[in-house]
Amino acid sequence: MNTAPVLEKFSYSVANLAALVDVSKDTITKAIDSGALTARYPTAAGRKPIIFRDDAIEWLKNLPTEKPAPEKTGAAA
Repeated sequence: MNTAPVLEKFSYSVANLAALVDVSKDTITKAIDSGALTARYPTAAGRKPIIFRDDAIEWLKNLPTEKPAPEKTGAAA
């Protein structure tokens, strides 16, 4: 019988979070770039951001609850 404690993940890479919430990596990156989602950079190079679980949950809670209206393109001829 395995009695080892189960550790929950408390941070995610961009790719892992995207897969977990079923959106593209680009969606996660845009959310970080806009400031809507907080990322942390554990290395001096800053090449691999991590997102804390609590920040991801907060971002998800603040997503719009209604589908955006379609954008109007071009003028009527």
